[in-house]
Amino acid sequence: DEVIAVGEVSRRVFFILSGTLHAKAADKTLATRSAGQVVGERMFFDLGNRGATSSVVAATHGEALVVDAHSVEAMADRHPSAGASFYKVLAKVLAQRVQGQLDHLADSDARE
Repeated sequence: DEVIAVGEVSRRVFFILSGTLHAKAADKTLATRSAGQVVGERMFFDLGNRGATSSVVAATHGEALVVDAHSVEAMADRHPSAGASFYKVLAKVLAQRVQGQLDHLADSDARE
C-alpha cells in the first residue's frame, strides 16, 4: 500500500506505531522506517507545496498516527507549550536526517 505518492502535496506527518515503511524513488529503496520513527516530516513543513520527492510504501502491515499541520497549528494556538514540544520533536528528526545526508555525502566524497 502506498502511504505517500511522489508529487503528493500534503502537510501531514506519520508517526509509525507498528510495521515497516520504505521510502522509494524509481523503484530504489532510499530508506526504511519502522515503529518509533517518522515519515513525511519535510512535507509537514513545506509551505511551497512542492510535493513529495519520494513515495512511501508499506513493507509490512502496520499502523501510524497521522497528524496534519492545521491540527497542530490549532493545538499550538490553544496550548503553546504542547505545540513547542511537538515542533521540537520534528526539529530533532529533521536535524538527524540532515546530518545523515551530510555524513552520506562525506563518505561518498572520501571514496572518490
